Amino acid sequence: MSNLFDTLTAAQQALADGNIFYNAGQFSRAKQYFDRAHLLGASAKTAYSLALVHGSMGQVPKSTDYYEAALRLDPFFLEARVNYGSVLRDRANFDAARKQHTIALGLAPAHPVAQLNLGLTYVRRRNFPIARHLIEAALAQAPDLKLATQALAKLPPAVVPHPDWSLADHAALGEIGAGRDDAAIARLAPFLAQHPGSALGWTDYGAALIRLGRAAEAIPALERSRDIKPDQAPAYHNLGSAWMTVGDEAKACENYFLAIACDPTLVESWLSLSDLFTVRGAHFDAWEILLPSARTNPPNVKLLIAFAECSRKIQRRDMALEAMKNVGSLLPDSFVVHNNNGTFHLENGSLAEATASFEKAAAIEPGSAMVAGNLGASYEIAQRYDEALAQYERASALDPDNLAFVTRRMHVAQHLCAWEGIEALFARVAAASALDLAEVQPFGILSVPGVDGVVHRDLATLHARRHFPDHRVERRHAKSSGRYRIGYLSSDFHDHPTTWLMIELLELHDRSRFEIFAYSAGPSTSDPIRDRIRKACDRFVEIRALSDQRAADLIAGDGIDILVDVKGYTLHTRSGILGYRPAPIQINYLAYPGTMGSPYVDYIIGDPIVTPPALDHHYTETVLRLPHCYQPNDRRRPRPVAPTRAKAGLPARGFVFCSFNNAYKVTPEVFSSWCRILAAVPDSVLWFLSGNPRVMDNLRAEAARRGVDPDRLVFAPRLSFADHMARYQLADLVLDTFPVAAHTTASDALWCGVPLVTLIGEIFASRVAASVLTAAGMGELVTGSLPEYEALAIALASDPERHADVKHRLEAARMVCPLFDTPRYTADLEKLYVDCIAGRARRA
Repeated sequence: MSNLFDTLTAAQQALADGNIFYNAGQFSRAKQYFDRAHLLGASAKTAYSLALVHGSMGQVPKSTDYYEAALRLDPFFLEARVNYGSVLRDRANFDAARKQHTIALGLAPAHPVAQLNLGLTYVRRRNFPIARHLIEAALAQAPDLKLATQALAKLPPAVVPHPDWSLADHAALGEIGAGRDDAAIARLAPFLAQHPGSALGWTDYGAALIRLGRAAEAIPALERSRDIKPDQAPAYHNLGSAWMTVGDEAKACENYFLAIACDPTLVESWLSLSDLFTVRGAHFDAWEILLPSARTNPPNVKLLIAFAECSRKIQRRDMALEAMKNVGSLLPDSFVVHNNNGTFHLENGSLAEATASFEKAAAIEPGSAMVAGNLGASYEIAQRYDEALAQYERASALDPDNLAFVTRRMHVAQHLCAWEGIEALFARVAAASALDLAEVQPFGILSVPGVDGVVHRDLATLHARRHFPDHRVERRHAKSSGRYRIGYLSSDFHDHPTTWLMIELLELHDRSRFEIFAYSAGPSTSDPIRDRIRKACDRFVEIRALSDQRAADLIAGDGIDILVDVKGYTLHTRSGILGYRPAPIQINYLAYPGTMGSPYVDYIIGDPIVTPPALDHHYTETVLRLPHCYQPNDRRRPRPVAPTRAKAGLPARGFVFCSFNNAYKVTPEVFSSWCRILAAVPDSVLWFLSGNPRVMDNLRAEAARRGVDPDRLVFAPRLSFADHMARYQLADLVLDTFPVAAHTTASDALWCGVPLVTLIGEIFASRVAASVLTAAGMGELVTGSLPEYEALAIALASDPERHADVKHRLEAARMVCPLFDTPRYTADLEKLYVDCIAGRARRA
């Protein structure tokens, strides 16, 4: 504890010493102390001090960087916001300056410095009436504020409002209050003819027209109100709404800002401005605009709920939860509060808290299909599949037309091998169009038999458009030569199957030609694989806490030439980052076996087997083909000495068929095939990976229904990776699943010297094991139909010499075949990268 105290004291002392030199105008000396303080204990204050000193030394870009850092560390740092806005104003970046000063005003509505600086920004924008309004407000708070007095003296004469500006037709107001806008307009028309200087009357008239859907007619009325008295917030707010309705976002934005400048307590303008940024996809800007709501006293429920949602979108779930906690204290029995809290906790990985919140929401509204689905999701992620299935069944019963609930229910049933009625669910999903499936996660239908590759493509396209839009950000072109920067983006840079595959690739990249960046959006763990990744990369960058937009800006700032998404539409995806186009070339790679359907993802990496040219129409990306297999492999993966059969729970004698794929990949049709194979090979067993009692009971019952002794199913518990690879070698033949084939498990089997029989299909996920086998020189084990698949498995199990020959050839080729030739794989992939950059340069 003393070490921590000493460090804090040293940082605080360095900051204090730096301030002495800064106040004395010795900026170089001050910077030395501020640098030391920041190094010892980075904080908003140390970053702010560095921003000030760099600005004083004329190093504006550095100053800007440190202002940004200070506000990342403390978004509520009023002084930093005001000064940062002033720097932006001095650089003629008036829109950005106005945003910073408006947020500062929201944080401190009666703060004279905040009022003055926003006023000075409006002076630079040449909006003198609003500038005057703000500067006069500052002087009312601080009459001795000389800068305000000087600024006010330089302004043009004030616009004097019409003497009747505050007149109102109270009968018309009564009609508006009763919701009779047509009647209000009928009364206001003659009133305004008699009192054309009534600014309030014109505002009421325009607002009524907007509510009636006549926004274009409302604009002249509201502009007339504004011209009569230019500092009234309602006129600007309604003008913003009218311009938004007619499709002019720029003018809407301008008027919402003006409304807030006139009245920083106007809740609807803050909400509307944040919504406008959200519509544009500028989620960080939307969040910043709502920051003041977290400090408003008394709190406003609508603003806090909106702020929480914006916080969630930019990955600031801590602030989202704090905001919803405040809402919960005001509305303890609110369904929205508990459901939103559950969503935020779920995305934060806090499953127990998520479940508790959803259960409270369900108790308040037991008829809500949405909350039943949310409860199902929390149970599913926690692998509490029985409870998840019950909730998805309930959600489907409450909303039977919702195919998202159908597919989740089906997918969880597959995890449990609970197949009653599942064929009907398969048929319903397979018969649906991509539009029908628009609410469905693309991964959720990979394991559904009969879904066409074009439907997979179209669903991915809809999913991208809805959840990961193209923000059309203009970025630089890739370098045409030199040392290229390759960025790998994933949430799985830890002990995870995808990372097991690619770790040696990262280690073998040619550092004379490539600079390797890893962007980690997953948990910060401590394990050997993560340590290897850190050592393998030139830079390892944690981005979990950053919004998609902020992460994209960081990646772009790193000058990445190619960004490789090693996640796609799998759990904890951060594919939304790619929508901001942080790199000139963006690639879909390895983790997700299919297209991402995104206009901003340029390429998908495949090979001649997994992505044959005849199926290019399944992908919105341009297909890049490695010459052998798209899948990399780590030659340092373990292969310990195999245990005894008895220790692994296997019988002493008999042929061992094996499937170590996840249970959800097993369909009733595939299991029936396995049972026919078992029936044809006496004394054989099927070795299956599962520690779930429900799965074991279900599969035993399914085997009995097919005439197979349930005791011929042997279940393998989950072990450490090394122990798992040791026991894998006891299997005689792996039986693959369909339509989702083995991926990492296929390479694991071949590495352990165990052959695998697969059935090749049409979609990417159905062709992976075929690609792996072909690259291992075992293409003879790829079949084209279920009868052929069964016949080959039975033949290999029934002919010891043939089986021994296959195993011998597999073992002899293991260290020389393309599948495990990682140096060759790395060189081939690097050639694709260089070709992409060269091709992009030719088209630029």
